[in-house]
Amino acid sequence: MANPQKENGNTQIANEILEAMVACHLTGCEFSLIVFVMRRTYGFQKKTDWISYTQFEKALGLCRSTVYRTITSLVARRLLVASRQLGRTIYGLNKDYSQWVVASRQLVAYRKPGSCVEENLLVAPTQPTKERLQKKLTKERNPYSPLFEKFWELYPTRKGKGEAWKLWQRLDSSERQVILSCLPEHTKQEQWVRDGGKFIPYPATWLNQRRWEDEIIRVQDRPKIII
Repeated sequence: MANPQKENGNTQIANEILEAMVACHLTGCEFSLIVFVMRRTYGFQKKTDWISYTQFEKALGLCRSTVYRTITSLVARRLLVASRQLGRTIYGLNKDYSQWVVASRQLVAYRKPGSCVEENLLVAPTQPTKERLQKKLTKERNPYSPLFEKFWELYPTRKGKGEAWKLWQRLDSSERQVILSCLPEHTKQEQWVRDGGKFIPYPATWLNQRRWEDEIIRVQDRPKIII
């Protein structure tokens, strides 16, 4: 029978951080990974620690691709901090939860279907006001959303906008937030800066292949070869 005791070791964490974690609606993988990082850091009275992918896999019971995808998402959304030291990646929790990039959720009041009010709303004609006509005209002139326009502005190669827009619409809101957060780091990777950006993929290709989940390798991250 399990008999855990606080005296045998404990992890101290502020209640304020736990409340923030609960409120941001993390997935099961994300929540488990953050708790494991806190165990490996605060559990040993440290702020950061080196954790290998193998350790993540064994502790969480997840495959390596899922571990990598989850870490990339949490780092891009600033819940975790990661830095390279002597060829190793050091992880830690970002205690400043005001910097976390999380999707907010609101409660929606339930209304019983089939009510007279709902039926009237469904059949009531919509009068074309000047404001609605202006919005429709604006949308026809620029069919792209503000978030996609921000992505298009950040991406260094602006080719095939229409195809990229089609793929952008298939993404959910959390994936779009991750892309906008991590794209500036991707623009600094070795492949994109080499030969004047000759090897930068088209935006549609980058989105279709989910390349924002790729590991970012900068020029300074490559080990120096001493002869």
